[in-house]
This record gives sequence, C-alpha cells and structure tokens, in this order.
Amino acid sequence: MIDATNEAIENMIQMSRIAGMRSDLIQAGGGNTSVKLSKTQMAIKSSGVQLSELSSTVGISYVNPKIIIDALISTEEINEQELLSQSLLEGKRPSIETFLHAFTDTYTLHTHPLLINVISTRPNGMNVLEELIPEALLIEYATPGLPLAKKIFKARQNYILKNKVEAKIIVLKNHGLIVSASTALECVRLTNVVLSKLE
Repeated sequence: MIDATNEAIENMIQMSRIAGMRSDLIQAGGGNTSVKLSKTQMAIKSSGVQLSELSSTVGISYVNPKIIIDALISTEEINEQELLSQSLLEGKRPSIETFLHAFTDTYTLHTHPLLINVISTRPNGMNVLEELIPEALLIEYATPGLPLAKKIFKARQNYILKNKVEAKIIVLKNHGLIVSASTALECVRLTNVVLSKLE
C-alpha cells in the first residue's frame, strides 16, 4: 500500500485546494493535479472528485506512469480504457487526463482558466498567446484523454529538441492550462504569472 501521508502528497493536496477554490481557474469538477513519487508511482486526482475536496483519504488515485510512457512511445495501437486500467496501482478511476500527467515534471497543475478559452478561440488568438507567453508550448484543440496526451507528447519532444529545455507551461486551445515544475509552489506561481499576463 502506498503511503498517502508523505510530504509530496500533502503538497499536491494543498496545490489542488488552492486551485480548486478559484472560479477563474476551475469550473464545476474540472481540473486535475498530480505528483510523481518515483518513476513507477504517481498520485493523481481521481475522476469525479473536485480539487477542493482532495485529502489523503479522498480523491487520490495511484498509477504507474512508466506503463503510460512506454505505451506512448510504442507504435502499437493503444486502447485508452485498457491502458488506464493497466496503469492503476491503487484507488478509484483516475482522471481522464492521467495520460498527459505521466510525462510532465514532478508536480503538475492542470486548470481551465476562462481567459485561456476567451483568447485562444478568437481569430488570431493563438498568435496573441504566443506573444504574451513566448516560453509556452501551444497546442491546438484535441479530444481530452489519450488523443490530447499523444498530441502533447509529440509536441513536447519537438519543443525539447528546439529549445533544449522542458516546457513548464502548456496552453491548450479552448481547453486550459498545464503547468508543471519540481515543486507544487512553483506550479502555483507559474499559473499566477500566466493569468496576470492574460489579464
């Protein structure tokens, strides 16, 4: 059984609650968070749970991110539900966005800022976002779940080849914002930086 009381989990819970209480970032049950405990263990928000409700005993699932990454690298056909089931180590059904959390940094905060959607869906909106957040990786719309994860995975590899660094900020057209970093505090800070620029 995975220890749900360690500091990394507690940091994820605090990050989740901070985001979950903000209506400019989260609407209804949207948004998800994760933290990697090792190369083969990741804690992630369970499906159907609000970020503001997370605790060490409520709303956290544990998955093996390596299984997901190996599947994304493979050229074999992937069944979304089978992969999610195979990767689950403990807990209830994890977020549909588990696939994209598998290959981001230690902590990941995925929110749905209204401003991202307002700007990205305007004519020339993605170009505006590129000017405002030049360090961000911009992703055209894709269906949430495995299709979106595949698109980000490929774009992220190209970003690393071009820039020699990881993309800490990922903007999803008509969807939301993904911020990942080595600490939960940095995820919250970068999210606020992006929102300030958009405002």
